[in-house]
Amino acid sequence: MTTNPLNISTESARSVAADALVLGVRQGPDGPVLAAGAQDVDAALNGTLAATLTALGATGKQDEITKVPAGDQ
Repeated sequence: MTTNPLNISTESARSVAADALVLGVRQGPDGPVLAAGAQDVDAALNGTLAATLTALGATGKQDEITKVPAGDQ
């Protein structure tokens, strides 16, 4: 079985080539709230990341995982 290395970076999401990004989201009173560091990804998605997470059923609860396909973004 082949495994890929996991690299952790504090660089802007706009400046790294990656197959996946892991972003923090917390639970807010009206749905998921983006954690610090998600701004570049939200901007790349034209400010729709929180709304997309809500549409996918994300709540921001602890240990929740939501996959968001990004296509060419």
